[in-house]
Amino acid sequence: MATKWKWNDVRDTASFSTRLGAPFKVQFFAAPAIASPAGVDTWSVSFSDGENSVDATGNGSAHEIYDTIQAIVAEVIQRQPYRGICFSAEADHSGRVRLNARLAKNLALKFQMEVQEVTRDDLGQVVHWLSPK
Repeated sequence: MATKWKWNDVRDTASFSTRLGAPFKVQFFAAPAIASPAGVDTWSVSFSDGENSVDATGNGSAHEIYDTIQAIVAEVIQRQPYRGICFSAEADHSGRVRLNARLAKNLALKFQMEVQEVTRDDLGQVVHWLSPK
């Protein structure tokens, strides 16, 4: 179940606190079309795992957090359906990678988007890209 959240700056940052009181921020950064596998302008979504209760295995209040992130990202997609979305996790944090994959799949189904999972060995990250069909 998503937690109540608010925009701090309409395009850049949303924030919320989990039911356990952990503060959380979700930030959006513009990424150029050249960075996207689909060649579309993209919002890179950053949500800091170090400041909250999602650990490397995806435990803690992960489902509450990811449901809230999904609601925030969904609003951004509704406002700008022509842009893509991407987010990443450290490759060795399998719990976060799994949760990111679920988040990408849920958003792709809801908004009829294409989803790609790309492993960036050079950065040690797994990136999930969503792009309009």
